[in-house]
Amino acid sequence: LIWSGGVYKLSVIAPRNQDDLDLLIAANFTPDDIIRDKIEISWPDSTSRLNQVVARFRNEFENFVDDTVTWPRSYSDVYNDYLEEDNGKLLKTEVYLPTVTDPYHALASAEEMTRASRRAMSIKCTVGKKGLFLEPGDIVTITAPSVNLINETMIVNSATLSSSMTA
Repeated sequence: LIWSGGVYKLSVIAPRNQDDLDLLIAANFTPDDIIRDKIEISWPDSTSRLNQVVARFRNEFENFVDDTVTWPRSYSDVYNDYLEEDNGKLLKTEVYLPTVTDPYHALASAEEMTRASRRAMSIKCTVGKKGLFLEPGDIVTITAPSVNLINETMIVNSATLSSSMTA
């Protein structure tokens, strides 16, 4: 749910392919749209990044007893790569998935949590009139070669309008 214009809106986005995603893009920002060419990019720090997730769930194949799966498996190639990227520091967490009842979905959830924690990128910038009607949940593309962003697809988390007609 997204609070916008004094009401909650339900945002359901599930594109199946690139063509579906292209239809959802609310705005395309280029260097000409970014005010003063100032872009702040932040990446997850070690407190929010993970290199392994253990997912607990109630396994329907085992009469709903508590079970666990781990992604990536210890000492696998992906695990070793992530560990190397994190200077040998184990960034592991355990989560409980109350709505998952099979190992396939639990493993997929653990993988998604791990990968998402490593690639989350946040961008903060001021844009001109193209951004005036944006609201949280909108999908935009940003091209800013000065910070190596080329047609990067992003979801708007927040938008603030200023008195100078910028967002």
